Amino acid sequence: MSKIIDGIEYSDDMKKLVSVKKGCTPPVSLVIPDGVKEIGEETFLTCKTLVSVVIPASVTKIGESAFQECSSLKSIEIPDSVTIIESFAFSDCSALKSIRLPSRITSIEWETFSYCTSLVSVVIPKKVKKINFSAFGFCTSLESVVIPSSVEIIDDCAFYGCTALKSIEIPAPEFAKKDLYSMNTGVIKIGENAFSGCVSLSEINYTGTKKQWEEIEKGKHWNKNVPTDGVICKDGSMELPQFDTDGGEA
Repeated sequence: MSKIIDGIEYSDDMKKLVSVKKGCTPPVSLVIPDGVKEIGEETFLTCKTLVSVVIPASVTKIGESAFQECSSLKSIEIPDSVTIIESFAFSDCSALKSIRLPSRITSIEWETFSYCTSLVSVVIPKKVKKINFSAFGFCTSLESVVIPSSVEIIDDCAFYGCTALKSIEIPAPEFAKKDLYSMNTGVIKIGENAFSGCVSLSEINYTGTKKQWEEIEKGKHWNKNVPTDGVICKDGSMELPQFDTDGGEA
């Protein structure tokens, strides 16, 4: 059993938002009712009229492809109650300019924000440990990314084709401010093609030493077509491998 409100299907207990009924158009500005705990997978897939969404603090999960291809979606408020945002949740939301990510998520999943071509900046929450495959791939307006020291893995193609990205700071291990005996790992792996195609990336900063930078596992072509030829560490600069147009080292 389910309930239909304004053309939107909810579970009978109103705890899960299921789908937009065929032939129905959701409101341009949607306020999801308090008490809903989950936005199901593909709920608003290709809802091209949806412009803004307010999510209540009762929601803990946003399902796979929940807002994928909502090409008019410009703003969305995600409360800190949300602990899971699944793959492709906001992929191809081409009008989305900014988003505040909830503080309790621990990973950015596969292609969560890929092809969000209007997204300008993003701050990764301080509990995130992994930025997964193409999480921000082809975000061609993305200029600023803040990566916290909790992040251990920047996966394959994580920022592939972010052509407006001008600088990036990659975190090294550091002690947690509230606990001198607890250390954040910092980045230990940068995957294949992680920053490939970031043709405006003229500055890469690393908060650790040259020795620590050398210890990071780096995938093939992680910096292909990136114009800078070095990374700035706190004790000096390190030369980066350069690739020719066929992908081989120049």
